[in-house]
Amino acid sequence: ANFAHAWRWKLILSPAEDVPLWRSVQAVLTGVFYGEILSTKAGEVIRGYLLTHWTKVHWPLSFTSVLIEDVIDGIWLVAIYVLATLGVANLPHWLVRGAWVMGIAVVLLSLVFLYLLFHKQHSHQVVSGHKWASQFLHFLDELHKMGQVRTLAAGFGVSFLYIFFQALSMWALLHADQYDFDLRQGGLIEVVYRIVSLFSIAPGNIGLLQFSVSRGVQLAGGEEGSAFGEVYF
Repeated sequence: ANFAHAWRWKLILSPAEDVPLWRSVQAVLTGVFYGEILSTKAGEVIRGYLLTHWTKVHWPLSFTSVLIEDVIDGIWLVAIYVLATLGVANLPHWLVRGAWVMGIAVVLLSLVFLYLLFHKQHSHQVVSGHKWASQFLHFLDELHKMGQVRTLAAGFGVSFLYIFFQALSMWALLHADQYDFDLRQGGLIEVVYRIVSLFSIAPGNIGLLQFSVSRGVQLAGGEEGSAFGEVYF
């Protein structure tokens, strides 16, 4: 999953900068490590900084590419949520509302990025009259380089592998512990975890991780006692 994450990052940035795949892998793995000891959000910032430090990618471009990744992930998670919850009765209100919030945020951010990526001339006109225009125009020029349909489509496809391998690992762990779940149920648990973790700033998402996975196991058909016992064990 982390290798697919790094590969996608390289693809998204490739029209602007040719980032070595191994440097991308190193930044992702280091970000995951710091996400465990500091917070997930801190890990995202650190991996963006490291890529800037090791390569020619400027910090604003690195940070924006991370946001583009989040938007692509959001699109896949909304799609998986719809598929995974078909036929699931009595979904908790917090999960439904969280999915709606994520879906609306994904739509709004997608529109913003599509505009910035593919409307270069108009974007320049909007900011050209401001004092900070000279610094921002250079960033826009680099950002527009990432607006290539081919590389964005490739990154979108690799994003499916990133989320698929995460769901696969969730399914494999539970299957090893005698849960008779299929990949669709593993996907449901992964989506519940990702929605809940949007609001976490704790190291390794501790607390919310246990809550979301145990609730996901229950929604997938596991009993409440065994779900909580399994997660905390």
